[in-house]
Amino acid sequence: MSDQSGPGAGQSGSEPESADAEASPAAGMPQPPPMPQPPPMSYEQGASEAAQAPAPPASAPPHVPSAPPAPPPPPQHGDFVLVSPHLQPTTTGLGTGGLVSGIGSCLLALLSCCWWPLFALPAIMGIGAMLLGFLGMRQVSGSGGEVAGRGISIAAIATGGVGLLLSLLATVIGLIANASGGSAFG
Repeated sequence: MSDQSGPGAGQSGSEPESADAEASPAAGMPQPPPMPQPPPMSYEQGASEAAQAPAPPASAPPHVPSAPPAPPPPPQHGDFVLVSPHLQPTTTGLGTGGLVSGIGSCLLALLSCCWWPLFALPAIMGIGAMLLGFLGMRQVSGSGGEVAGRGISIAAIATGGVGLLLSLLATVIGLIANASGGSAFG
């Protein structure tokens, strides 16, 4: 029974190989199908097919991927480089300050209705807001597009004017109420 020429011959030798293949890390992964092998050729067939294939030109070097173009050399001493970045225009500070002063003028003018001697502060703030608004508009128009804020300057003029009118109205109401011997709201 030591003759190993039967159909079961070689199975015992191949079992450890298949067990090792299943224990490998790729055992759970599906294996790709084997690559098809070209049919065997005789020496004469290979030589005739090689003769029929076009030969690459002898003068052309093998294909080498081209490198990106080199950057230009850095400027040398004495070379001038013009750089002009696009900058956003800045908002005029005069218009912004005038708008803040005009809003404060309106709020204080409403408060001066309750205590009329306070009328001077909102009136001064309203005049200042209007002046800053006019100066801000002049700055925007003379800047050539470098300074923005024309709308803010117009709002400063408007709120300053409203604050000035409210403070004058509060003064008139306060004087009339004081002359009649009572308060403005009583």
